[in-house]
Amino acid sequence: MLNKEHCSTLGLAHAILQDPGLSAKILRVVNSVAYGARGEPVSTISRAIVLIGFECVREIATGLLLIQHLTRGKPNNQVVHDNLRRAPQESADRQ
Repeated sequence: MLNKEHCSTLGLAHAILQDPGLSAKILRVVNSVAYGARGEPVSTISRAIVLIGFECVREIATGLLLIQHLTRGKPNNQVVHDNLRRAPQESADRQ
């Protein structure tokens, strides 16, 4: 769903909400300093989409899913996992 070109905002929110862990991670990223955390924390995926944009949330979700896939069941790859987790944050810092 996340890689379809014509995914709607509601479709994106619905797809993300199917995975509570992914939802929590996206909200953590959106509420980080890198995305200009505003006074009130963002508490819903739909609000995150409105605030930082459809494409940005889709890219965050895709990146987090990729990290999850690459590091699943591989405890010896903690360094890789840590570097991949930091990459989206560092990319946002450069923008």
